[in-house]
Amino acid sequence: MLLGQVLGGVGLVLVLSTPLTFMFAGFGWLFFAKLMLGAAFIAYYLISNRGRAKNTLGNRSTALWLITATTTLLFIFALFAVNFIAFKNQKEFDMTRDGLYTLADQTVKTLKGLNETVTVYAFYRSDEPQFRAAKETLDRYASFTEKLKVEFVDPVSKPELAEKYQIRENGSRVVFTSKMYEGRPKDLSEQELTNALIKSTSSALKKIYFLKGHGELDIDDESRKGAKAAAELLRNEGYTVETFELSGGAAAGQTIDLGAANAAHTQVKIPDDAQVVIILAPKTPLADPEVQALSAWIEKGGKVFAAAHAGRVTGVEKLAALWHLEVRGDLIVDPSSQLKGLSPAVVLAHSYEQHPITQDFRVPVAMPFTRSLSVKDALPGAIAGATAKLIAQSGKDSWGETEFANGQARFDDGKDQKGPLGIIGVSTKKPQAADKLSDEGRLVVSGSAEFIDASSFALAGNADFFVNSINYLAEEEGKISIRPKQRGATRIALTETQGEVIKFFSLDLLPVAILAIGVAVRGVRRRK
Repeated sequence: MLLGQVLGGVGLVLVLSTPLTFMFAGFGWLFFAKLMLGAAFIAYYLISNRGRAKNTLGNRSTALWLITATTTLLFIFALFAVNFIAFKNQKEFDMTRDGLYTLADQTVKTLKGLNETVTVYAFYRSDEPQFRAAKETLDRYASFTEKLKVEFVDPVSKPELAEKYQIRENGSRVVFTSKMYEGRPKDLSEQELTNALIKSTSSALKKIYFLKGHGELDIDDESRKGAKAAAELLRNEGYTVETFELSGGAAAGQTIDLGAANAAHTQVKIPDDAQVVIILAPKTPLADPEVQALSAWIEKGGKVFAAAHAGRVTGVEKLAALWHLEVRGDLIVDPSSQLKGLSPAVVLAHSYEQHPITQDFRVPVAMPFTRSLSVKDALPGAIAGATAKLIAQSGKDSWGETEFANGQARFDDGKDQKGPLGIIGVSTKKPQAADKLSDEGRLVVSGSAEFIDASSFALAGNADFFVNSINYLAEEEGKISIRPKQRGATRIALTETQGEVIKFFSLDLLPVAILAIGVAVRGVRRRK
């Protein structure tokens, strides 16, 4: 019966296409209606064409067709089941060589360590170009913790919420909020987002003070020799950055000898709200009372980052010596830097010791005009109980040049120190004073301040290392500096023989094989 045959074919198509219906509508009424209608059509075919169906089912070709159809159905349902499971348990796999879509370990640690719920408001319309990038990134963050709630807000449909958070078209449009604090990333980079997350769960901003008054690097100077970029980066990290001078007057009622020039009566004071003091290569050496005041402040639990400069006395040498770190009067020369397109007066950090500053740090720091450091336990006047160590060293091909005033360098055995040489050291001590500032005084000494100025700050891992150092000093090790991930070119280096083999297979053997198969098939058909 013709109608039965037609309905049977339609019913078979309806039944076989039900997995597709499920993908769009799930186990809803559409799915079951289509399945039942298809089954009814097939049943009508079998009833109206009993004889034909019996003969058809008895054929060998029909049996083979049924086996093929069953296998196909099983494969389709297996594929469907795998996709269903994958849909319900979504996982991402970053196949890019540079891990462009993988969050840094420190970011994941921050997310998993959240102790309170943080809500992220992303003020983007769904039709905006930035919406997709924002959603993919924030969803990736939320996948690691249930304490991060992401909510996309249309600023047009919810103007009151946009006004509450003062959202502007050209400003930050993502806000991390907790019960008491909030953080706003400048953009959608991982560094900005993660540090905004940290700010949203942190207390009042800590103050970082740059010492001035001795010709130090200027944090307001935008030139190549200024440190404005370093100061701005610290502000982006959530710190308050200011400057101060280590100068003071006499105490009330104190008599001053007008003929004295040794500053014996001068009071030197560090700001009470200072969390970290940064000293960048003073051109005028720090006076002894200033060095003593800084050392006493560290001994009470203060934190100082001090950077020297090759070729001049800065006063950092005296401060470092009190804390068991010797700053030698040399210039580290590193010929291997020329392989990187740098001057041999720029030393590259080749190895790091285990320390919170260097944890998971794998990129070199490029430090121009660097003096070498060493740990000395018997320096005059050294602080008892202080523990010093070197955390970064130059390469084995470097040396400490002691005669470099004429711009020339030559290793003189017995006079110059052969590498590896210390370039950054750390010294710490547990305070004993009752009015201690923290549980540990910390001093980080760098052989170079130039790695922080604008001409070198963007080189290698300079910015990250500086920020990591300040985060360590400020006891904010949770804060991180994440270098932007860039898509690198993947290249395959082939020998001449390998290239010839690939050309033979692609341009010779493969086309000939296809042509040979075609000729063989045509020959077989003609014989039939």
